[in-house]
Amino acid sequence: MLRKITERITELASDYLKELTDKEGMDQVVGYHDKDVSRKVDRLSEQFIIDNLNSTGFKFKIITEESGTHVNSEYEYVAVIDPLDGSTNYLSGIPWSSVSLAIFSKEGDSVAGSVKSVFTSDVFSYDEHIAYVNKTEFKGSAHEAKKVILAYFDYKTAEKAKELLSKFRGFKFRSLGCSSLDMIYTCLGRTYLFLDLRGTIRNVDVASSSNFCKRLGYEIYDLTGRDIDIDLNSVKEIDKGVIVSHKREKHELTALFSN
Repeated sequence: MLRKITERITELASDYLKELTDKEGMDQVVGYHDKDVSRKVDRLSEQFIIDNLNSTGFKFKIITEESGTHVNSEYEYVAVIDPLDGSTNYLSGIPWSSVSLAIFSKEGDSVAGSVKSVFTSDVFSYDEHIAYVNKTEFKGSAHEAKKVILAYFDYKTAEKAKELLSKFRGFKFRSLGCSSLDMIYTCLGRTYLFLDLRGTIRNVDVASSSNFCKRLGYEIYDLTGRDIDIDLNSVKEIDKGVIVSHKREKHELTALFSN
């Protein structure tokens, strides 16, 4: 039931965002959080999702990228929201952005979630055990993953990136600008590896996509090899970077990144 709720809410939010693409002033800066800005479109999407969550009949503690943590003293579940991942793409007319919603139990167990592509019909969701693509259980294999690496770095990590990426000769590299969809594409075998060296990804950015990937046998860990746990108390940066790879490749990759 909760999986279907997350699917419905992310689909509705995606439709809402498509309607807003023609509206004036969506890029207006309305606030700041951490090292980023909140724009009008982010806040509108966030409030839309919160309103829909509150209409489900369940009580949620809500952690969301734009306005932080909202606590209901009687909450049953924790909802982690990214109301618009890839907002720069969205505002630039580049069709690669998404809405993410992850649900956890009060004890911290991943229960359900959904990532909805804004500009396509694709919805990626999961329940306690199974990952679904467009509401159908995904039974494919990523053993023949494409030789593409989705890599992100900045001026501070450029030299490290150069050193690491030189190990992957014959691969192509892309930075697409929507971490949740990027991670999911890696887990579906459409790319070989997701790597973000910047240390700026937050728990809200990857809460849903990381749990989708775990249902498919993928690992989400930082550059030290430590598994990434989603903080359920506040919006928090994952300061040691993020790697997404299949379990069978974790040891080799961790050794490479630690050198």
